[in-house]
Parts: sequence; structure tokens; C-alpha cells
Amino acid sequence: MDWMNVVIGFILMGAVLIGWYRLMRHLKGESGSGMKLDLPKGKARRDERANELEQFVATHRVGGVPPPTEAATEAADQTMAALPPTPSPASPTSASRALPPASPTASPAVAKATPLLSGPAKLAYLVFRTALPDHLVFARVSLGEIVADAGIARGHVFTLVVCRPDLAVVALADLATPEGPPAAVSTTLARAGLRHVVIDPARLPRREAVRSLLALD
Repeated sequence: MDWMNVVIGFILMGAVLIGWYRLMRHLKGESGSGMKLDLPKGKARRDERANELEQFVATHRVGGVPPPTEAATEAADQTMAALPPTPSPASPTSASRALPPASPTASPAVAKATPLLSGPAKLAYLVFRTALPDHLVFARVSLGEIVADAGIARGHVFTLVVCRPDLAVVALADLATPEGPPAAVSTTLARAGLRHVVIDPARLPRREAVRSLLALD
């Protein structure tokens, strides 16, 4: 009778231990499942923020601009949300059909060019051109383009320059002014051996007198 009581006691104790063990596993399983539901969600949120931060840093390092603040990012998001949706691009054919033909009047007007010569200077050029068909006549050439060591006189601009067909300078002409040509110009031309004539704008030479005037006979 005592032996049976001992066996029954062991059986009851084992049942209690098994029940306690199952209860603890059940409680641990609920706690573990709760952590499994919470931890991945928090970890995913942290990973998402880390990726956004890395993207901001990488983008603004390339542009040389410091990363924007949170307020600036929110303001940009609000601005983008307020913009109307971008229309889908049309095909090249439809786009070309939608564009109006270019109008020649749409281009800005070209300013009228200022004439190189006018008045007596233009008349003198025409006289020289007709009188010297075997020569070249140029207008408004500076002394520095003709004589390399012209010094302070290099900026003087001649009204007309007469050249042979090989572009060798044979004579230079100016319209008379009250002050006359600078002394440095006369000195430079004399040193270079170039003929220089000064023409009265009120008394231009006749065509047949130009060759004699320039000593080309």
C-alpha cells in the first residue's frame, strides 16, 4: 500500500512538472513572438532612415552643397506635392504637328550697319577707285598696320591707302583738318619713304589728276 502511494506521488509530481514546463514555454513563446513583431519593424525604420541619410550625403557631396535640414526637406516635399502633374511627353510626330511654323518676322531686326565712309571721304574713295583701276584702294587703315616701328604715331588712321596689286603701299591720303597731321606721322612716313598727300575736302582732285597727285606717272 505504501509503495503504490509513492508511485502515484511520482506520477503526480511528473504531471505537475510537465504542466509547468509547457506553461513556461507558452509564456515564453508569446513574449518571443511579441519581440519578433516589434523588433523587425523598428529595425526596418532605422535602416530606412540610415539609407535616406546616406543618399542625402552622397548626393550633396557630388554637388558640393551641405545636406539640407529637416525643415528644408519638408518644405521641398510640400512644394513638389503642390506642383501639377507632369504631362506625358508627346511623340515627335505629334509634337512637330503642334508647333506653329517659324515666322521670318519673329527674328529680331538686324541693326543697320554704319557706313565706313561718308561725305567727302566717300567721294574721294570713289575718285581714287576710278582713277586707279590697276591699284588697290583701302579705307581707314592705321599707321601701325603699315609701319611696324611707328611708335606713338601708330594709332593715326589714314583716310585712304593706295597699294599695288602685290599689296605694297605706294601712297597714303588724308582729308585736311584744321590741326593737320601730327608731326610724328610725317616723321615716320618720311623715314619709311612713303608718299603722303593731304586733300582739301572742299576741292577734291579730278579723276585724271589723281595719278599725278600720287606721283604714279
